[in-house]
Amino acid sequence: MHGLWSPEAFRNVGEHNWEAHFIENASIEAHIKKGEFVPIYVHSDGAPVIDVRVGSKESSAGLSEQEKGWLKAASDPYLFISNGVANVSGIEYIGGQLTGAVACIRVPPGRWQVVVHLLSWPESSYNKETRYPPDFIVTLNPETAGVSYRQVTETFAEEVW
Repeated sequence: MHGLWSPEAFRNVGEHNWEAHFIENASIEAHIKKGEFVPIYVHSDGAPVIDVRVGSKESSAGLSEQEKGWLKAASDPYLFISNGVANVSGIEYIGGQLTGAVACIRVPPGRWQVVVHLLSWPESSYNKETRYPPDFIVTLNPETAGVSYRQVTETFAEEVW
């Protein structure tokens, strides 16, 4: 499992207490409900390419027309509460000590709607130098009123693996 996560929420997580937060789905889902963690999960190990796009009220983050043609699945929105930064990594790297396996993205403070998009693109379209297209595109857009949020570890409502 990979995820988008709040470094502020997990600053006190380390080897001594990591399992209490991330072994059981109930613990993970408690973090999801608080807007601290967004799962990127398709029951597969590996090192997927994850592209994170942050929108604004003036210009929302989304997919290009070509990417829409490769879309295999899109999650319902998850809540993410930002303190200014979001991290993306494998779940095993979540905690107070950052490593090279964690990407840090500036996300203005506030409440965000996050949608995880899974792409299925033709092999011939992949560029090893640019690592495009990605396996996942994660879009963050400012929260709008009346949205209900997905609160489970299964990123997609339908089985995609």
